[in-house]
Amino acid sequence: MLEHGHRMAVTDQGVVIPKAWFGTATEVELREENGRLVLSPVTVGDEDRSGAFDPSDPIWTWGADAKGLGITDASVNLDKYIYDDPHGMGG
Repeated sequence: MLEHGHRMAVTDQGVVIPKAWFGTATEVELREENGRLVLSPVTVGDEDRSGAFDPSDPIWTWGADAKGLGITDASVNLDKYIYDDPHGMGG
């Protein structure tokens, strides 16, 4: 496993941590404690999902820089504009 004081290079992409260090975990929880980053392995079924909302996730800013196209009914007729399928029937 991990030895105390292990150092890793920070590249343009960040830091790559070997998957083997996390055992059977499918996710990791990242938090800051006393100025340090702490990664905790999370195994499915063990996690508390109450804090799953992450406002820094880019999905929450998707569309923040939307451009106007003069379409006023896109929320109602989305299928028409995306698929040229006015009734969303796939035909």
